[in-house]
Amino acid sequence: MERSRPRGRPPATSASAIAATALRLFAERGYEATTMDDVAKACGIARRTLFSYYPSKGAIVWEGRPEATGAIAAALAAVPAATPWRTALVETLPTALVFPDGDEALLRARLALIAGNADLQSHLFVEQSSFTDGLVAFVAAREPGDELGAAVAAHTTLAALSAALQWWATTEGHDLRATLRRALTQVLAPGSPAS
Repeated sequence: MERSRPRGRPPATSASAIAATALRLFAERGYEATTMDDVAKACGIARRTLFSYYPSKGAIVWEGRPEATGAIAAALAAVPAATPWRTALVETLPTALVFPDGDEALLRARLALIAGNADLQSHLFVEQSSFTDGLVAFVAAREPGDELGAAVAAHTTLAALSAALQWWATTEGHDLRATLRRALTQVLAPGSPAS
């Protein structure tokens, strides 16, 4: 006798499975043209179930951002005060990066989507303000009295990370953390623009 399937969400449904489907749809149909109803249908779940995981399309794209920012802030807070800020940023930022489920394929899809969408790029700038403020404070604590230098260093660091992430997302065969470390080393070495 065949067992009936229990009601409710399918047992294979997970936030990462939903995100993977949504990001595929965004890439195929366009972010603006894809609705939450489209995502629910493609996942084979009810709209209500989808909204219990993600309240909006943006939440799918930005999933993990607060955790990533928090992990980086905690890692920088643990750096000994005597460690030069350039060394600290190059060594700490690549290893402190966290993303949902450690799923690099989903991270690539998110980054590629953001890179190709002007509205998402604008939102990213707003999302990054607390991260930038944290970097400014970190550098300023090690270079007291040089507010301009701290601001330039923070924004240069963020630009290097963003460029490296976008390059990695569209280029196969490269280790994520090695890519980030290489980019940061390039801009934070003595004599670089952030010096």
